[in-house]
Amino acid sequence: QIVNGYFVHYFAPSNLKRLPKNVLFVIDHSGSMYGNKIKQTYEAFTKILEEMPPEDFLGILIFDDKVDHWKKSLVRASPENIQKAKEFVKKMSARGGTDINKALLSAVKMLTNATINNSLPATSASMILFLSDGEPTTGTTDHKKIIDNVKRSLEGQAALYCLGFGSGVDYNFLEKLALENGGLARRIYEDSDSALQLQGFYNEVANPMLLDVELQYLENSVDFVTRSSFKHYYQGSEIIVAGRIANNSAETLTAEVKAQGLLQPFSVTVEAEVREEDEVSREQRYIFENFTERLWAYLTIEQLLTQQISAEGEERRHITEKALNLSLKYNFVTPLTSMVVTPPEEQKSEELVANKPSEE
Repeated sequence: QIVNGYFVHYFAPSNLKRLPKNVLFVIDHSGSMYGNKIKQTYEAFTKILEEMPPEDFLGILIFDDKVDHWKKSLVRASPENIQKAKEFVKKMSARGGTDINKALLSAVKMLTNATINNSLPATSASMILFLSDGEPTTGTTDHKKIIDNVKRSLEGQAALYCLGFGSGVDYNFLEKLALENGGLARRIYEDSDSALQLQGFYNEVANPMLLDVELQYLENSVDFVTRSSFKHYYQGSEIIVAGRIANNSAETLTAEVKAQGLLQPFSVTVEAEVREEDEVSREQRYIFENFTERLWAYLTIEQLLTQQISAEGEERRHITEKALNLSLKYNFVTPLTSMVVTPPEEQKSEELVANKPSEE
């Protein structure tokens, strides 16, 4: 979509063959997981394991102040292995402290060994699903050191997804840990549907379709482009890239998408007539006239706020300032801004200000 010099590119291909995936489940079973948390974790993993197709590979590590392996290497998700995996998870009991550093480094070592031994499919998506409800209490407990250790060891060979269970977890730490390693973090709220929340997240990443997706535009044709490279594309998701058209005299906007599919490289070229698209959009008054510009601003702010999590010092200050200026210019309520609510005159007693609550 092209309106008023801004473009939005939506990428959601269909009819692709699913890639096999290699999943390492790293599950906290320290003392704080006692009771309902362990029960719900078992319920969720039972369902997740049942839905794994046989071409996938899996491994399971459970940890407290020690790390226990289900098997020393990743194995194919055959019906027999799935049954044994369920029996292993069922025997989990809550005990001990929480050594997050040792658990994650053990998981990385398993993946590295599997890659060296060529025991995984050549074209496959690797990921670590890490579930914890608390802080590191034994071994290496410094957050920054854990993040550095995992990033240095993993070296981009897999995406790390962190699931924070309950209110006792330091979600900011898990989010930074995930973002530094190509994944994302989610909070699992501790109530009756926690098992469904765990399953729901897994379903989002259960079907990888493409690896190393790159959306490229002709040199000097666009600028201020939002994130345009992605480690994975999952079935049912959508990649969105927005930017500004740099060359006002250009008649067409050309985009090339490159990725790795199951059997061969994926490549497609898309062309849009700049003026024709702009005129059609204006005639239809698509939502409202500056929609694409606002969507570009929204995506840019979102990415800046994500970058802010890992940034430090002067870089963090610069990113924060940029995100704040865009938030104010386009009137977005963000963690950096507030929404002022003015009641009617007859009810006016004080000004109401809504701030986004912080994780702390």
